[in-house]
Amino acid sequence: MNIDYATKTQEVIIKLEEGGYSAKTVNEHRRCFEELRKHLLSSGASFTMEEGLVWLESRKNTWVTSTYARYRCALYRFEKYLRCGEISRDSHCGNNNFAYHDTDVSYNNLPSVYKEVYRKFHEVICYHFSCYEPCNLTIIQTGGIEQNENSEGI
Repeated sequence: MNIDYATKTQEVIIKLEEGGYSAKTVNEHRRCFEELRKHLLSSGASFTMEEGLVWLESRKNTWVTSTYARYRCALYRFEKYLRCGEISRDSHCGNNNFAYHDTDVSYNNLPSVYKEVYRKFHEVICYHFSCYEPCNLTIIQTGGIEQNENSEGI
């Protein structure tokens, strides 16, 4: 994905301000985007969600857990904006559940095979619900989530 990172992150900041998000939330997004921008410049990489998550994980131990979780949410919010052109306070997984899943103790205690099922399920659900596509449940019914042959029934 070739984007104008500075322009798109500024658009997200403006959307947050216009959407009535707190000054603290806006500033955390701004700090996250700026730190990631510095990383992208120093590494010569372009923004991709994968690159953003690699950067985030590489810095995880340098932040308190709450900063890590908020930066992770900011990255998912930015990625959603790039896909859908909007930011919303969805109560479902669009911005929150998937963004925070690996900071949750229950998720961390799952066996790896179930973590994979969780991630596959939420990738499908988050994309379709967060972009308000009408076929959101059809994808799950027709595509399903492959069951790992080493796992027992869920």
